[in-house]
Amino acid sequence: MKWKRTIGWALAGVLVLLLSAAVGGYFYLRSNHFQQFALSKIVEQADAATGGRAEIGGLDFDLSTLTAHLYNITLRGTEGPDQPPLFHADELTVRVKILSALRRQVGLRELLLDHPVVHLQVSREGRNNLPTAPPSQSSSNTNLFDLAVEHVQLSNGEINYNDRKTPLEADLYDLGTDIHFESLAKRYKGSLSYSNGNLHYAGYRTLPHNLALQFSASPDRFKVESALLKLGSSAVTLHAEVSNYSIRSPMVTIGFRFIRRISPPCRPKPIQPVMCCSVARCIIRGTVTSRFFAAS
Repeated sequence: MKWKRTIGWALAGVLVLLLSAAVGGYFYLRSNHFQQFALSKIVEQADAATGGRAEIGGLDFDLSTLTAHLYNITLRGTEGPDQPPLFHADELTVRVKILSALRRQVGLRELLLDHPVVHLQVSREGRNNLPTAPPSQSSSNTNLFDLAVEHVQLSNGEINYNDRKTPLEADLYDLGTDIHFESLAKRYKGSLSYSNGNLHYAGYRTLPHNLALQFSASPDRFKVESALLKLGSSAVTLHAEVSNYSIRSPMVTIGFRFIRRISPPCRPKPIQPVMCCSVARCIIRGTVTSRFFAAS
C-alpha cells in the first residue's frame, strides 16, 4: 500500500505545481511588467512590418476569454510632428481561439477596431505620407482565407484625403464594416458602408455622397452582391463579380444602374406663385464584361 500512497502524494504535488503555475501565469499576464514587455514587442513588430513609427497607449489581456485590448493605437508615416498621424484608432480588440494545444496552433476568432482615423496627404511635389515598408524576411505564404478570421468589425471610422498636387480633398465619416467567415464554404461575407462623405475637387462645389455595399469573397471569386452609391441628387446601383483571380486570366463582370434626378426649369403662371414641374428621372442601365490576361 506504500506505493499507492507515494503515487497519491506525487499526483497531489504535480497538481499543486500546476495550480501554482496557472495562478502565477494569470497574475503575470495581468502585471505591469508583462504589459510593458508585450507592448514593446508589438510596437517593434509593427515598426518592422510597416516602416512607420507605432505607438500604443495601453494593453490588457483577459485569459479566460483569450482576448486582448489595445488602446490609443497610432501609426506615423512621413508626415511632420505637427500634423495628424497617418493612422489612429481608439481601441483594437483581438480574440483568439486554441486550435491545437499540442501543436501550439491558435486562430483568430474576432477582430474589432473602434474609431479608426486615416489621414492621407499628397504634397505639391507628389510625395505622400505613407511609410516605406522594408522587404519581408518571412517565407510564409499564408493567405487571408487560411487565417479564417471568424468576425471582423470596424466602427466609427474616418478617412481624410488631401491631395495638394491634384487639388482633391475627400472625407469619409461613419465608416463601418462587418465581416464574417463561413468555414464550410471557406468564404467571407460582409458589408461596407459610410453615411457622411464629401468630395471636393479644385474650384467645384463639394459633392456629398454615401455608400452601402454587400460583398462576398472566396479563394477564386469576389462578388459585390449589391451596392448603392448616392452622389448628390444621383444614385448608382451596381453588382460586380471577379472570378478566377487566383489564375492568370481573371474575368470581371459589372452591372450598373445610374439614376439622375432632373428638375425642369420653373415656369411662372399668371396670378399664381412660381411653380416647378415635377422632378423627372434619367435612368441608364448596362453590363460590362472583360477578361484580363497576364503577361507571360
